[in-house]
Amino acid sequence: MKSAPTIAFDIRPSRILTGLIVLVVMLAMVGVVASGLDPRVKFIGVVVVALLSAQALRKQLRRIYRRVARDASGWQLVRDHDESVPAKLGGHTRLGPLIVIEFLLSPGQRFHCLLTPDVIDAESRRRLLLVLASEPKNRGG
Repeated sequence: MKSAPTIAFDIRPSRILTGLIVLVVMLAMVGVVASGLDPRVKFIGVVVVALLSAQALRKQLRRIYRRVARDASGWQLVRDHDESVPAKLGGHTRLGPLIVIEFLLSPGQRFHCLLTPDVIDAESRRRLLLVLASEPKNRGG
């Protein structure tokens, strides 16, 4: 019998993605300020952009899970204080240097993990791609 491949890696906020969010926010604010709108409307636009960007950055920087592990018992998502949550692999996509993994949790709950090159080292990335390639295709839930 073939043993199940194992892997574990930490999930950290991506500096690349955080930088891209900040860049888009800055461009959006410049666009609002450079528009020909009334100054009061510009102010409201800048405030809306700031609030939405704060929400996006908070979501990017504050992680629900800090670690992903796969062993013989299956996939586990680890919260702070080593609380482990079992998960099923819902699917995965590789977009150039990006890896997007969807985990299915309790009914109706999903967790998407976006891995950029600065989040996972090259060896863990290689091993993860091998583990994902060996998983049976499972979409939906």
